[in-house]
Amino acid sequence: MAAHLVDHIIPNAPVRQWVLSLPIPLRTLFAAHPHLISPVLQVISRTISIFLIKQDRIDAA
Repeated sequence: MAAHLVDHIIPNAPVRQWVLSLPIPLRTLFAAHPHLISPVLQVISRTISIFLIKQDRIDAA
């Protein structure tokens, strides 16, 4: 499956991966209250998007 993805699906371009690791107390909180994770992930997603847009502008200059 991985070979198929690499050979036929994923374009030959640099890929950036972001990993989110939360402290154990926050993991426990989100496990007990899963509805809280959505707003947190929205903030994280927005922050990464803004960072990448700024990086693209710096690289284009």
